[in-house]
Amino acid sequence: MARRVSTAGDRSARPQAKFVRLVRLMRYLDRMTAPLTWDGLAAVFQVSKRTIYRDVAVFRAAGARLAVEYDEVGRAQVRGIRYWDDGDD
Repeated sequence: MARRVSTAGDRSARPQAKFVRLVRLMRYLDRMTAPLTWDGLAAVFQVSKRTIYRDVAVFRAAGARLAVEYDEVGRAQVRGIRYWDDGDD
């Protein structure tokens, strides 16, 4: 019988979990059909809003741009992601 190995406290598992989350977030943003707030994205991925900000910073550093609108009270509504600059700002 195979023994289960716990990764609790094992820092080597964290980069893998972050990578998986980044890929899932990127795919989610790419396929969005309705806008979400930063809090909404954090709830979907069960992480803090700060974690979403850090993940988005990774995408921006790689050259991706997020499509963001602001509602009537000034809350950011994330609409999706673009991977290259198509010229319209």
